[in-house]
Amino acid sequence: MRPYGGFGRNATEKNTFNNWALGLAIFGICCFPTAIAGAIMGYQGKQAAEQGRATNGGVAQAAFLIGIIFAVLGILGFFSQMSAGEVSSVSG
Repeated sequence: MRPYGGFGRNATEKNTFNNWALGLAIFGICCFPTAIAGAIMGYQGKQAAEQGRATNGGVAQAAFLIGIIFAVLGILGFFSQMSAGEVSSVSG
């Protein structure tokens, strides 16, 4: 709480950012690039929580971990499809 009720940033500014990070990380199970975006945003959200600019550091931690897990699963799935010959090449 700020003394004298002044204006300025409050701790909830990055809370919405962390919620978006979690949403993107979860959506990463369907769309691989959003898992990476969710992991990056989750990491930034963890830093914001450590600096006191956000109050939901647990959400940021969850976004980071879920984003990493789904990104790794997406990469493994891509390479398993390539080894099975299921990914077609663009060149004719």
